[in-house]
Amino acid sequence: MKSFNLVKNFFLFLLTFLIIDLSPFLLSTIQPDSSDYLNFHPKRQTTYYILIQVLEFLKIDLIFFQKLFLSISIIALFYFIKKKTNIFFSIAAYLFIISNVYYTSFSKTILTEVLFFSFINLAICFVFDLKKKYNLMFFSFCCGMISALKPIGVPVALILI
Repeated sequence: MKSFNLVKNFFLFLLTFLIIDLSPFLLSTIQPDSSDYLNFHPKRQTTYYILIQVLEFLKIDLIFFQKLFLSISIIALFYFIKKKTNIFFSIAAYLFIISNVYYTSFSKTILTEVLFFSFINLAICFVFDLKKKYNLMFFSFCCGMISALKPIGVPVALILI
């Protein structure tokens, strides 16, 4: 039974990743703000620039990483909603999120938005069960990353808290 769940989870992840990967490009990969992140401009926060540098060092494509991270956060959100409500609502929420082409197209641009959204997805998964020590730790990390990625992240993290 455990191996079936592993296969089912893998196929759900693969489906999510493929939908994101095959969704149309609404935005070009390089946006006007992208050069600020690629060449580090002082008016931008350094978190995304550091991530870009680490991924370059590890020879991992930034766009691939963003699609992967968004897929993981959507799957986590799906299972969280399924745990808190029912399968019908979780499938409806999953389809609503994954069919939002504008939302998924951010994973194909060099901007902080996709990581920002992904950390919000993950924070939501942890916020409703903070009595567990590790959930509090992961929630705090997600809120910190939300705050570190974008200036608007501070009020967003405060709302989540």
